[in-house]
Amino acid sequence: MSTEYKNEYRPDHISFPGVTLLETINALGMTQVELAERTGRSPKDINRIIRGNARITPETAILL
Repeated sequence: MSTEYKNEYRPDHISFPGVTLLETINALGMTQVELAERTGRSPKDINRIIRGNARITPETAILL
């Protein structure tokens, strides 16, 4: 039995959340420190997210 999916989306690349976050703050002219201050997170936490060493928790997602 063959399973064929019509209109299936298959991206040719993945954009990691940290990369997207860094691109967004750069486009806004914002620093990681400023984002940390605005969200109430530490600069270390923001940097760990950007480097892919920490997950974006639901609470952090709301703040972002």
